[in-house]
Amino acid sequence: MDSLSKILFVSLFSLFYNAIHSQENFTAYYTLLNQSKKTTDSDSSFYYLEKAITTTSTPFAEDVMSLSMQLFNRKEISKAKKAFLKAVSLGYEIDNDTLVNFIPYKIDYSSFSFTSKVKEYILQHYEKEIKKFRTDFLKNTYTEDNKIFESFLHNEHYFQDLRFLFYDNKVNDSLAFNAISKYGATPSSYFMLEILKKNKFPDRRKCIRFNGHTITMLLNHAIAGFLKKEDALEFITLLWPLVETGKLTPREYAMTYDHYYQWYVTENKNYFGTVFILNDDNKSAIMSLADPINIDTIRKKHFLIDLKTECKNYNVQLPENYEK
Repeated sequence: MDSLSKILFVSLFSLFYNAIHSQENFTAYYTLLNQSKKTTDSDSSFYYLEKAITTTSTPFAEDVMSLSMQLFNRKEISKAKKAFLKAVSLGYEIDNDTLVNFIPYKIDYSSFSFTSKVKEYILQHYEKEIKKFRTDFLKNTYTEDNKIFESFLHNEHYFQDLRFLFYDNKVNDSLAFNAISKYGATPSSYFMLEILKKNKFPDRRKCIRFNGHTITMLLNHAIAGFLKKEDALEFITLLWPLVETGKLTPREYAMTYDHYYQWYVTENKNYFGTVFILNDDNKSAIMSLADPINIDTIRKKHFLIDLKTECKNYNVQLPENYEK
């Protein structure tokens, strides 16, 4: 895409964004972000990522960290540092800094996904400043949002402890194992559902350990723990507005929906194309689709890029029933 086309594209979304800015609608953000993911030109990809992050005062910390890495690779160190600090101020973890008054979980709930080269350089040169930003963030997380999210993690911790009894062969009872695998998360499932009904779901930017890894784990286990399909469907329905308001990413939602689809519809297919399997050639691929003809229409409606591009980006094979 040439420079004029890019300017016109962004201008249209800027006008749309300004009209809905007070509501922090994330449509423009997701659209620009997806444009960044779809283009094969590195300069254009960077351009759209940078523009996406300017459309909201509360971008996702992971996206800002991705921008920092790209700036670093472009030798724009000062801007990379600024983006790095912004990601930290939005809740990105730079170290395992769990406070002593919280349970020291055995499970890794961190989000250390940036490359070691970037991490080592930034920390080496700006460690004090970065830790100050993280300390300031931690001081502002004594909120109801963080208390609720820590409760989610607290419940998850004990659910995992029960399951690990069987994994370590401390208990050898397949009936009990199956029951705990299904119902061990049930109390947390309904607790999370009530939180959603009351419109009190935690804001990830006000929680110490809210990241893509922790929320996907929690939501997937919540889906599995419901006693009735209707309850799970209500849960997944209430999650979508969180995507529209920037509390969940489209991919986090899609992965949770696919988990719902496998638990309550059919275990051999997935709806959005987020479930990875090993195919007959022992290579990573996407599981068969529930609606291969309309998959890209479905994904676009939910702010996801087309499946072919996504598979290329992740270096995985398309589903066997993907419509060529």
